[in-house]
Amino acid sequence: MKLDTASMLTIIGGVFYVIGGFVEGLAVGSLNGLLSSSDGLFSGLPGSAGGLASGSGLDALAFGIAVIGIITGLVIVFGGVLFASPDPGKRKLGGILAIVMMLIGGLFTLGGLVIGFILTAIGAYMGLTSKGGRMMVGVGPLGGITVGQQPGSTSGSGPTNYCTRCGSKIKAGAIFCGACGERVE
Repeated sequence: MKLDTASMLTIIGGVFYVIGGFVEGLAVGSLNGLLSSSDGLFSGLPGSAGGLASGSGLDALAFGIAVIGIITGLVIVFGGVLFASPDPGKRKLGGILAIVMMLIGGLFTLGGLVIGFILTAIGAYMGLTSKGGRMMVGVGPLGGITVGQQPGSTSGSGPTNYCTRCGSKIKAGAIFCGACGERVE
């Protein structure tokens, strides 16, 4: 299985969601320790010995946040792995899973520490809009950048209608690229 850019971005975004779940879970757990200790912030206030700060309420919240972060991150990673499939149905399922978990996990993991949210969003967009063919980036003869699946390109090997060096369109039967002089095979 060959991972493309969409897969890698989504998988890395999912890893950030897992890390974000741990970080936020640790932060809430640390807050519980700060609030419930005898020399903590609120130890001198009346009623500070009871309630959410002294019980396991924040511990349960911290555990829940960490679990949700881990689960959403792992499902996002699974969605990224599905992007590597040549089957359009699996790619679509991977995109839907990644987007739904990105939104749900964003509430609990600080958006995968924001970095995960951005990487997952870009990866899911790329994975859902790609046709599973060969992606090509090149600079045309006028300096414009050509990005995306080029017309005439195939997912296998074989001749394309665009230069692999500069991205310019190649005339049928040409031996060299008319823009940069690269040999075309």
